[in-house]
Amino acid sequence: MKHLQLNWILFLFLCVMRWATEAEAAATDASVAVDALDAVNSSCMSMAFHQYYANYSRRPQKPNTPCDSQNKIDKEASSGVFLQRGSTMAASIDHLINKRLKIGVPRKNGFKEFMNVEGSTNNQPHVKGFPIDVFNEVMSLLPYKILYDFIPYPYEDNASDPASYDSPGYYDSLISKVYFKEFDAVVGDMTITANRSDFVDFTYQYMEAEVSMIVPVRDDDTSSSWWFMEPLTTELWVTTFAFSILKGFLVWFFEHGDNPDFQGTLVQMMGKALYFSFSIFVFANSEKLSRNYSRFVVNVWMFLVFILVTSYGANLTSMLTVERLQPTITDINQLQRNGDFVGCQKGTFVHGFLLNMGFQAEKLKEYSNIEEYADALSKGNAKGGVAAIVDEIPYIKVFLKNHCNNYTRPQWTRRSGGFAFVFPRGSALVPDISRAVLNFTEGDKMSRLEKEWFGDQTTCPDSDSPVDNKRLPLYSLRSIFIIAGFASALAFIVYLMQHLYETRILGLIDKLMDGGLWQSLILPLGRYFQRSRSSNHRSKITPQSETEVEVSTIEEMILV
Repeated sequence: MKHLQLNWILFLFLCVMRWATEAEAAATDASVAVDALDAVNSSCMSMAFHQYYANYSRRPQKPNTPCDSQNKIDKEASSGVFLQRGSTMAASIDHLINKRLKIGVPRKNGFKEFMNVEGSTNNQPHVKGFPIDVFNEVMSLLPYKILYDFIPYPYEDNASDPASYDSPGYYDSLISKVYFKEFDAVVGDMTITANRSDFVDFTYQYMEAEVSMIVPVRDDDTSSSWWFMEPLTTELWVTTFAFSILKGFLVWFFEHGDNPDFQGTLVQMMGKALYFSFSIFVFANSEKLSRNYSRFVVNVWMFLVFILVTSYGANLTSMLTVERLQPTITDINQLQRNGDFVGCQKGTFVHGFLLNMGFQAEKLKEYSNIEEYADALSKGNAKGGVAAIVDEIPYIKVFLKNHCNNYTRPQWTRRSGGFAFVFPRGSALVPDISRAVLNFTEGDKMSRLEKEWFGDQTTCPDSDSPVDNKRLPLYSLRSIFIIAGFASALAFIVYLMQHLYETRILGLIDKLMDGGLWQSLILPLGRYFQRSRSSNHRSKITPQSETEVEVSTIEEMILV
C-alpha cells in the first residue's frame, strides 16, 4: 500500500515538471516570435522606402514583398513561420558580426570632400570623405559591433576590371559588385534610384540631393540707357525736382534784397536760383547766405538730400548686384530648345537622367572635378564648352563656394533619392543602419560634420531665394518731404510777417479801407524790390529824397 502511494506521488511530480517545461518553452517561442515580427516590420519599412522611389519613377512593382498584406502576416504568424524567419535573421546578423565586411568605396578624380582615396599603410588605403565619417558614426550607434574594411574601386590595377572613374555608369558598376556579392556593401555618394533598388537595398538617406544646374550669370548689367533712373520711381523723381526748384527760388526770394550773389538781370537771377537748386545734390554750394531764413531752409533740405542720396546709392547697388546674379538660363527645357551642350559629372546617374529627359547623347559632356566645370562654363557653348552643368545640389554647393561671382544656380530642380549606403537585397543590417542614420542625422554631429567638410556655404548669395528688387517709391520717403515742405512754408510765412511788420503794416490799415486789399499788399512788396534796386544804383540817383523816388516808383507800379 505504501509502495502504491509513492508511485502516485512520483507520477504527480513528473506531470508538474513536464507542465513547467512546456510553459517555459512556450514563453521562449513567443519571445522569439515577437523579435522576428519586429525584424520583419523593420524590413517592411525598408521595402516601403524603396517602393516609394520606384512609384516615383512609375515603374512596375514586384508584388512579392514581406508587406504584401496584413492577412498574410497574420497567417504566417499563427503558423509559426516567423519563428523560422526570426531565427534566420538572427543567424544572419550573427554571421555578419563574426565576419569582416568588405566595403567598396568609389575612387573619385574630383570633389574630394565626398571621397578621397590616398596611399595605403600596411595594405590598408587611407579613405577620407564626408560619407566615410557619417558611416563610421552610424556604425558606432549599432547595438552590436561590425568589423569592416574599405576597399577602393576601381582597383589599383585596372587591368582586371574594365570600369574606371572616367567611364560612364561607373557608379552602377560599383553597385553591381554588391549584387554579385563581391562587396558586402558600398559607402559613398551613392544616389538612390529606382533602377538600382531592383538589385540592391539602400539605407535611409543621410543627405538630400536634388538635381539642379550651374549656369553663368548675366554679363551686361546696364543694358538700358536709363539704368541709373531705376532705383527711384517716376513720382519720386518728379517730386524731388519740384522741391529742388521750389527751394532754390525760395532762397532767392529771401536773399535777393540784401545779397549781391542773388541780384542782377532777370535771366541771371533765374540762373542763380536753378543753379542753387541742383548744386546742393553734390554739396557744391559756394554762395554765402546772409539771412537766417535761407540757412534754415537749406539745412532742412540738405537733411532730405542726404537721406535721398543715401537711399538712391544703396538701392542702385542692390539692383546692380542682384541683376548680375541673375542666371542666363532659368529652365532646363531652354537648353533643349536651343540645342546647347550640357555637362554632367562622370560616372554618376545624371548622364542617364539627361538621356531620359530627351537630350541627345552627342550634346552631353562629362567632367570630373570643379576645375573642369569652371573651364567648360567659361568657354561657353560656342567655344567648345557647355551652356550649363547639371548635377546634384551637394556638388553644386561645393562648386559655387569658390565660383559664386561668375556662376549661379537657377531655381529649377528635379527630385532625386538622395545619398545612402548600399547593401545586398534582404540584408539584415539595413533596418538597423537605417534607424541609426535617422538618429544621427537628427543630432548635432551631422551639422558639425557638414561644416567640417564643406565649410560655411552661406557666404555666397543663393538664387534659390529670389530677391525682390522694388524701386524706391515716394510713399516710403513721404515723411521727410512733409518735414521739408512744412519747414519751407513756415520760413516763408514768418518772413512775410516780419517784413510786413517792418514796413509798418499797421499804418496801412486806413489805406486798406480806401485803396483795397490788392494795392495794400503790392505797396510793401514794391518797397522791398525798390530797396534792392536803389542800393545797387544809389550813385546814379539825382539829389532827390529817397522817399520821393520810392513813392514815385510804387505809384508807377500801381498804375501799371
